[in-house]
Amino acid sequence: MKYLIIRQQEAEGCDYSIGCGIAIEWFETEQRDPRSDLKQIEDHVAYPDGEDEYCAVDPDRDLCLAKAWAIPAGNIQEIDIQKLQEIHCGREEDRKRADYADAMADGLEYALKQNVEAHTSTERR
Repeated sequence: MKYLIIRQQEAEGCDYSIGCGIAIEWFETEQRDPRSDLKQIEDHVAYPDGEDEYCAVDPDRDLCLAKAWAIPAGNIQEIDIQKLQEIHCGREEDRKRADYADAMADGLEYALKQNVEAHTSTERR
């Protein structure tokens, strides 16, 4: 089963993850037994790089974990970023073009008004 694991460091500081002191990752267990899953998750949280490496929950470490959560991922929906870009970036481009067209129209209207006023004042003389 897939889980979203969120880790929060005890000490303040940046670990260059998603946010300072917070790391988020996907973790997949080998079995679908909740007790077995929890053991695998706990082992992974304690030793994210394997048992031969550092222990992430060691209070003597500078970046010891303060909290961790495992959220079961039941129905995962991937968001189609390309589709969003087509929809939203296209809208942004349309908005920019409309703003530019409005500005040009305002400028032309102003220029025309100035031209008419100049022409009218010349005729009166």
